[in-house]
Amino acid sequence: MSQVNNLKQLAASYLGIEQTFGTVASTLYRAYPVGGSVAIELSQTEAENENQSIYLHDYKSPVRGLMGGSVKMNFYLRPHATAFSGSNTRSDHYLQQIMKAGFGGHQANSGSFVGASATTTSLPVNDTSRLAVGQYAIFSSSVGREVAMVIDITTGSISVTPALSAAPVSGSMVVNMDNFYPTETNTNSLTFQHAQAQDSTLQWQMTGCKVNALNLKLERDAIMTVEAELDVKSWSTGSLGLSTAVGTDVLESPMVMKGATILLQPTTTTTRTHYPLESVSVKTNLGNEYLEELGGVEGATGVMRTGQRMFSEVTAKFRVDTARDVQWADQTALQLHCFVPYTNSSGQLREVVVGMPTCIMVGKPKMMDEGGRLVMEVTLRGKLNTLCSSQTTELGRSPLTLAVG
Repeated sequence: MSQVNNLKQLAASYLGIEQTFGTVASTLYRAYPVGGSVAIELSQTEAENENQSIYLHDYKSPVRGLMGGSVKMNFYLRPHATAFSGSNTRSDHYLQQIMKAGFGGHQANSGSFVGASATTTSLPVNDTSRLAVGQYAIFSSSVGREVAMVIDITTGSISVTPALSAAPVSGSMVVNMDNFYPTETNTNSLTFQHAQAQDSTLQWQMTGCKVNALNLKLERDAIMTVEAELDVKSWSTGSLGLSTAVGTDVLESPMVMKGATILLQPTTTTTRTHYPLESVSVKTNLGNEYLEELGGVEGATGVMRTGQRMFSEVTAKFRVDTARDVQWADQTALQLHCFVPYTNSSGQLREVVVGMPTCIMVGKPKMMDEGGRLVMEVTLRGKLNTLCSSQTTELGRSPLTLAVG
């Protein structure tokens, strides 16, 4: 037995959604958390052995019970390096796995192409089956690429909101995105593996992991990040044969929160007018819980969603705008879309979108001191999406949609 020096940030990680709860996922994706952000805490209950003895200080070794633990890690929020255009096949990746495990819903497909006679809100496309009501997609026009939500699909045509700044030309691309949204039920569990690169005995495998939290950090002039918190049901450690060879990160370069277009306007407004925000934070109530039992995998049968009606809450800060007081008093239905662009090394525009298509202000807007300036802070809570023509699908009525593409 000897002590070793080890650099925490030098490591390899893998994750994937399990097909059977508590059984290692059949497909594991090489994952790239923020260096040094992985924090693993493993545990096992120990019941005190109070067996009778003739001696007062005869302490008995405790009896081991159920395994458990937690994992916390951060990921940069970014799309696949290859855009899901009409010419490319969509690809699976590690960020999809953890986001789908938490939210429950995931919509992604190859892109499409715009047909003739498109307008700023109605677009003929060559393959509507690749799109879904409630999702975001990227459209091209004479003013460049813009993001909009698909609110209706008919034979050979889609409707979008907010209106594009110009009508796309015939033959232009519709770039699809990974869209994540909450579902009524969620039984997803994860396998997570982590291996330190400098010592093959420092390896961990955790199964039956449920996603407790996915917190979005969208801070000005900082890389957009999602903070993930997992509960662990079963684990093993030691020399597990996990590879620490050089891998390839299939996602785009990290994206800084800058150049964003923010829409915070009544649901009846269909145009896009940027509304300056100084900060925005997003909280989600995933409501994923274990189904506990006397048998199963470490005392659990699987994962289910309990949750509550309020799934998403956004706190936004901006310069004083007394019209927001009126909207709060009138309980005006609002829509919030946060479009964050990124131009990659090939000059291609990529996007991250956080959308609450229908939301309402809760609590009277607050006046706050910000370095001697008077600013306003509001709290918005997501409601069922009323922008879409139909709310029969979970994506079509989602209170919050996160899209990367």
